[in-house]
Amino acid sequence: MSLVRWSRPLLQTPFEDEFTSMFRGFLPVVENAVEPHGFMPALDVHETKDAYTVTAELPGLSQADVKVSVVDNTLVIRGEKKVEREVKDARFHRTERSFGRFERMLKLTNKVNGEQVSATLKDGVLTVSVPKADEVREHQIEIRLN
Repeated sequence: MSLVRWSRPLLQTPFEDEFTSMFRGFLPVVENAVEPHGFMPALDVHETKDAYTVTAELPGLSQADVKVSVVDNTLVIRGEKKVEREVKDARFHRTERSFGRFERMLKLTNKVNGEQVSATLKDGVLTVSVPKADEVREHQIEIRLN
């Protein structure tokens, strides 16, 4: 069996561009990636009435490798997954893991309280909780009888 090197296409086809832009308007969160061909963590984003929760897969990264910030209702997760290899006199037959700097930017549709954002990293999974600003939260008003 011979091994064939595979690489991702550099450019999307016009159909892929049109398909992507068609669905972009329906999604509540817009995602941007800085590097199309490096390590790019997979994200899950869900929203409740009080907050957004973003979960990112960051295998092998430590707290020092990742930075989280909120700027103008945009959650920014950036970091770097460093190459772990130090193999001398070896011939690699397959390398599928990717390394490099990454940046994920999520434009959130509601105003958020950036000062109360919390993030935890456990077992290679980053969980970021972004509370919505008080003026965005739905308030239940009790009606009193006189």
